[in-house]
Amino acid sequence: MKLTVIAFTYGRETGLLLPLVRNIRRASGEIPAEDVRICIINDANASLPQETIDLLNAEVGVTVVNSTVDRRGNLRSAEFIAEAAGAMAVLSEGSDYVVKLDPDTVPVSLESIVKPLVEDEGVVASFPPSGAEVEFGMGFCYCIRRSVLPLFAEAMEGIDAATLDIAMDYARVSMPSAGPGYNFPIREDMFLSRLAMRFGEVVFGVKGRYFDEPAVEIETAKAGVDAVLIGPAVMSYGRERAGVLAELIAGASGEASVVGEGPAKVVFGIGTGYCGTAYAARLLSQQPGCVVTHEMAGLIARDKPLVAASWIRKNRKLHESRSPVLVGDVNLCLTHHARAILEHAASVGDEVRVFGLKRDRDELIASIVAGAAGRSPIGLHGWRRALPDYDAEADPEVMAAAVVDGMWAEMDALAEDFPESYRAFDIADLNDQAGVDEFFDWCGVPAANRVYALVGMPINGKS
Repeated sequence: MKLTVIAFTYGRETGLLLPLVRNIRRASGEIPAEDVRICIINDANASLPQETIDLLNAEVGVTVVNSTVDRRGNLRSAEFIAEAAGAMAVLSEGSDYVVKLDPDTVPVSLESIVKPLVEDEGVVASFPPSGAEVEFGMGFCYCIRRSVLPLFAEAMEGIDAATLDIAMDYARVSMPSAGPGYNFPIREDMFLSRLAMRFGEVVFGVKGRYFDEPAVEIETAKAGVDAVLIGPAVMSYGRERAGVLAELIAGASGEASVVGEGPAKVVFGIGTGYCGTAYAARLLSQQPGCVVTHEMAGLIARDKPLVAASWIRKNRKLHESRSPVLVGDVNLCLTHHARAILEHAASVGDEVRVFGLKRDRDELIASIVAGAAGRSPIGLHGWRRALPDYDAEADPEVMAAAVVDGMWAEMDALAEDFPESYRAFDIADLNDQAGVDEFFDWCGVPAANRVYALVGMPINGKS
């Protein structure tokens, strides 16, 4: 049996792809390595960094090709799906089956994923979404009989949503945001399922699971299923998806995970918003032994007392079962409370650090104004309560400048009063390995096995 495993991807999924390749290898089981071809289809309109492409192409049995039609993440189009069907047909020539995986999916057993088609006359094997009244294969993992792919590609010529009655399916799918007249771009899994029904049966024999519960151990999540989707919800608990995939590799191979021998070091990040806080949190959370969240507690008002000892303890307690070496949170709301945190840490000799993020002032103000879109800068849903006072009736640029200057003044005061435990970083310096290593060293990230998958990616819309 020969397989081609295909993943469609784009720039924001850079950190997921090498772990995906490793997990595909492990899931191959008894299938000879030379009989499992891996193809990564990169959206050239939102491309992976060249460094990532080079690393993937260096892997034995891995090919990276570019798509030309804009994939737009999950907001796909009939044109994209037509190109995808054609690409899968060409890339899988000589194979018996094609397994399509999302980059944030962990295949447990390729043989099990293919088994429904080996034992049945169906053309596509997958599993239906829970809670849906209409059956269609879930896109994060399905298997296609390779012999029908050229027929798919031919049938896609000139096809559109109306031809396959996709709109009717969407009206019946149980989704929280769906309602009468619910309008959503064509989704790949639903489209291909309906397309497959023109040539044969869609078999629901693959077992899949979403992994989005922080209390569930990863190995437990893999039990009894053929594939696990690392859901976005894991990021709310500091379990950045690339890190979870890396953990699965370590667990499967018996490699030692990075664990701390005592209380974890704690690092908090602050800034104005629109300055790279989400990027910094992702960068840190990808590192072995590090669990750093982004805005874990959401809004923390300036005038709400924050008990520093409790806040530090909470961040350690939340992740203690994983014995991390470094924990923390990056949150613009902590800017006003950082002084209390550092004063407490100094008083008890605790190892806590705070970093502040800055970027070019004019660019920052312009980003805040653009993000405000007619409302008070960063003021939606009460977030204004976390910011310095400003005149809500003033010109948007004046308001944004007041926010930036007020928060920067607080950050500059921290640098003067806590030179050993606070440091400001320009986000522009965190886009090359030398600058990132300096940032990691200061935060307390272990030097071994550092991950640089995000380095070189656009930050705040800039490379």
